Amino acid sequence: MNTTNDKAARQPKPLTELTLLNRFLFNEVMEQPENLRVLLEIILGKEILLKYLPETERETRTSPIHRFIKLDVWAMDEEDTVYNAEVQQKNTQNLPKRSRYYQGMIDSKLLKPGVVDFNELNDIFIIIITPFDLFGQAAICTHFRCSVRKYQSFICRMGQQEFL
Repeated sequence: MNTTNDKAARQPKPLTELTLLNRFLFNEVMEQPENLRVLLEIILGKEILLKYLPETERETRTSPIHRFIKLDVWAMDEEDTVYNAEVQQKNTQNLPKRSRYYQGMIDSKLLKPGVVDFNELNDIFIIIITPFDLFGQAAICTHFRCSVRKYQSFICRMGQQEFL
């Protein structure tokens, strides 16, 4: 075992060498509401008015014995739309399913106990910022929405959208 390389790999980089793909720097920058608002407006192409201060490293779990998630940045706007912004440096080949899991965990916290009308679920945007094109199509932004295969122009209004 080469402990010299292990130690070098764990050494923190100087701040001047970090980019927004570094989780620490991303979280520090996005804690400022104005920074997150501008990022969301650029990606989504619409005006965003945040209702609360953004939360970084927000932990969400359904029970103490089950897997939890740690959201890089969580925010809610004046229309109660929820935003989850993540950075992912490497292509782990699991981003669509990770996104699905995160959405389910976030949704599980949005309805109060006893509420049976799922129409009360908040709209949600999951944004994963990466330095790579997930599908190898030279796309700088991939936008996912639910559609019906038979009727391609029909978009399901499920209240969730994902951007990679």
